Amino acid sequence: MPMSAANKRRTSVRGLGEIAFRVNNLDSMQRFYEQVIGLPLMTRVPDCAFFKIADGYGGHTQVLALFDRSQSAGYRGTDAATSTIDHIAFEIPLLISQTNGRGWSR
Repeated sequence: MPMSAANKRRTSVRGLGEIAFRVNNLDSMQRFYEQVIGLPLMTRVPDCAFFKIADGYGGHTQVLALFDRSQSAGYRGTDAATSTIDHIAFEIPLLISQTNGRGWSR
């Protein structure tokens, strides 16, 4: 979608700094983002993990954060039906040996 001239002047966002998810099983999700997606773990403490997505704008690293809030007072768990996040997408290069030769895996 083309950006209007007025929107071009107002835009000050230069990139995504961080996206954070609540998770039900931090250990499992850490393994997924490290081993399947290939994000490097930046730091891990008992209830959260931070991964480097990419170098960001002006020296700020783009980060994926996972939070386990299950021990927080009043926490009622995650619920896909009421989440405000629809999806996120990463650009991940696939080796031809991992695909069916057409750019996607089966």
